[in-house]
Amino acid sequence: MYTIPLMILFILASLVSAFAGINDPTWNPPARFDHKYSGHLVTHYLPQKQVALVCATVTGQFSYKEHGCSTGDVSGVCNIYVSNKTFMRATPKAIRRHEIGHCNGWTKNHEN
Repeated sequence: MYTIPLMILFILASLVSAFAGINDPTWNPPARFDHKYSGHLVTHYLPQKQVALVCATVTGQFSYKEHGCSTGDVSGVCNIYVSNKTFMRATPKAIRRHEIGHCNGWTKNHEN
C-alpha cells in the first residue's frame, strides 16, 4: 500500500538532489572561468519570479526555472541577476559563482 508512494518520493528526492549545488561539477564553471571577475561586478538579488522575468529579457527565452543570468559589456561591467533564496537546491552563492563564470567568458552552452 505504501510501496508506490514511497518509491515515487525516493525518485523525486533523487532528482532534486541532482540540481545545482556548491560542489556540482556540472553546475560550477570550469576552473579557467571560476575566479574573481576583473571588471566591475554588480549583483542584483531578486525574488525568483523576478529573476525569471529579467532573464527572459536578457536571454530572449522565458523559463520559470531560471536561477540567474548575467549581462556583460565591452566597458568591463557585468551585471548578474540571482535568486535571493535557495531555488531548486541552488543557493544564491552557488548561482552567483555560476554567473561570474559567464562574466569571465564561460559560454551560455557551458562549454569547457
